[in-house]
Parts: sequence; structure tokens; C-alpha cells
Amino acid sequence: MLLRYFFLTGNLFLNTCIFAQSNTVSTGGNASGTAGSVSYTIGQIDYISSNGSTGNLNQGVQQPYEFFSISGLEEYSTLVDLTVGPNPTSDVLYITLNGELTEELSYVLFDEQGNTAKTNTKLEGKNELDLKDLPSAMYQLVISSGSKEVKTYKIIKH
Repeated sequence: MLLRYFFLTGNLFLNTCIFAQSNTVSTGGNASGTAGSVSYTIGQIDYISSNGSTGNLNQGVQQPYEFFSISGLEEYSTLVDLTVGPNPTSDVLYITLNGELTEELSYVLFDEQGNTAKTNTKLEGKNELDLKDLPSAMYQLVISSGSKEVKTYKIIKH
């Protein structure tokens, strides 16, 4: 009897503590093609977004999160590990270099019209790119070594 009581109490306790994302949607699924795949939902009727001094919180069934480069030179991928994030971002973008470089790297951040939004002539270790003063839009971050383009990233600023 005592064992049954503990099992029932424990089961009720666990059921009230476990949460998962769920929502009522019209439809959803996965689509794939030659360029990649995407998962989607249609008909999400409730979405909550909260902003604070340390960041944003977006609640919903699916969230955007991207880390990818658009283009780059293969010779640099073996020499240096470039990390750019968080993406999407609202305030600060970090560019981290791990590895040894024989040449100096720099970056240029372009807006959607191709105008220069930010530049830096020397990247070292962990670099902080302040985006607070820029409007919400999509940007291209081009990292170069001299006149050679090393990598290009698509950056989304909320």
C-alpha cells in the first residue's frame, strides 16, 4: 500500500513538472529539395515575444536560429576556426577566431543596399561587434584577408 502511494504521488509530481512545446496548428511538416530542407507550421495563433536588458525571449513552436556561411575559401578553413554568433541577434555579434593565422583578418558589415555599416581592420581572438545602433534588417558580414574574401555570413538583426 505504501509503495502504491509513493508511485502515485511521484507520478503526479512528475506530470506537473514536465513541460514541452505544444500548440494547436492547422498543419505542418518537413519539406526538402536539392538545396536543403525546412520544417514548417501553418496556423500558429499565439506567439509571445519579451524584450529585456539582457536579450530577447521568443516563445512559439518553431524558432529561427542560424549559423552558416554563405561563401568562403577552403584554404582558411583548415588554418582558423571562425565562429560568428548569436544569429539572429539584437545587440551584439561575437566573432571568435581560434587557430593560428599568418595574415591579418578584417571585416566589413554591409546592409541590404550594399552600404558599409561597420568595419574593423584587425580581428584577434574574440571580437565584439556592437549592432545596437543599427536598424533591424538582414546584413552581410564579409571577413577578408587583405584583398581575399575569406568568408561571408548572413546576419539577421532584430
